[in-house]
Amino acid sequence: MNFGGSRLGFWFRYPLGLPDRALSNKNVLVFYEDNGLYNGNPDPATDLWPVIQGREIALGMTPEFIVGYDNLPADLTKYAHIWDIGYNSPYIPGPHNPTSKLLSYLQAGGGFFLLGENSGFIYKDNTIETFVGVAGGGTVTVDESQDPLQVYTVTVQPEFLIANQNNNLPLSAPGLFDAIGTGTPMTSSIYFPAPLWYPAVCWKTGSLTNAPKGAIASVLDINFISDGEYQNLDFIDNIILTMNQR
Repeated sequence: MNFGGSRLGFWFRYPLGLPDRALSNKNVLVFYEDNGLYNGNPDPATDLWPVIQGREIALGMTPEFIVGYDNLPADLTKYAHIWDIGYNSPYIPGPHNPTSKLLSYLQAGGGFFLLGENSGFIYKDNTIETFVGVAGGGTVTVDESQDPLQVYTVTVQPEFLIANQNNNLPLSAPGLFDAIGTGTPMTSSIYFPAPLWYPAVCWKTGSLTNAPKGAIASVLDINFISDGEYQNLDFIDNIILTMNQR
């Protein structure tokens, strides 16, 4: 099967015994926690959700938007994939923490996207590190020392070019993973040969020891979604199909 001339990749090479539910479900959930920390920054509800909604619909999906961790359905398995676009909303220990619910979703075979940012939003980046670790993705860390004003241009790896063949990805002031555990870089590193720092990583189906049927994708940048010079609809489309087909 081909999308935009690109062959489907690892998401159809499941470990033995794992089901393929990639194309059986069109429902998508996008959510975030409105914790009052988005004043002066792009708002997930008005700046990010409408863009994702439009791309999901264009690819034949049926997106739904929920605000608040407490409003997440008890059973998330009706969704083919889920976006957490709360790049400034960490998972705080306590009764409102969605980690257990989201981990159960991954264990049932879900695809989950976590949006982060640079070190100016380190609390959500710390949540990403912790959540991937809980899911069994190994030791994951986000570098906190890079210049937040830097613009990097990276290349999307071929196996993630599913919806289109646009592999050029300029990013303005992204965060960078400097340890990715069992993850696979979705892009080239900003440096080569070392140090290897990546703005986007995918933990493929089979790589999460505590959720082997599930997959996680994470990008530490909001500008590729929000309207502006660095918005990249092609990369959004490739993320959507990556999550939906893993």
